[in-house]
Amino acid sequence: MNDFRDLRRRIRRRIRLLRHICPHTDSWPGSADGLRRSLLRPGAPMEVMNMKKLFIALAAGLAATAGAFAAQMEAVIQSVDADSRLVVLEDDSELTVAEGVDLSALEEGAAVMITVDDATNEITEIVVQ
Repeated sequence: MNDFRDLRRRIRRRIRLLRHICPHTDSWPGSADGLRRSLLRPGAPMEVMNMKKLFIALAAGLAATAGAFAAQMEAVIQSVDADSRLVVLEDDSELTVAEGVDLSALEEGAAVMITVDDATNEITEIVVQ
């Protein structure tokens, strides 16, 4: 009988310790339901609030840079069609030029530095070298 009381006393001490460590839980700290409620309530622990802020900042940064990838390459122009805004390079690859990009300075055989938007596969910038 003494062993049972001793075990019960130790369990009670551990539960008090857990409640002291996790004061924001509505039920016993080991239950997932109490932990979930503690994370969703306004008085959530500061560590959880800081993690939420960090996650939101990372997600916003990732979303802002997701569409900003562009490839740059050096190429030689084989032909330029200003009406259809199409540029054919020396390796026979055809690229569409985005609206607003000036095609007047481009000539056949000119060496250029081209910036291509990866999402739309359009030329966004052409610099004659």
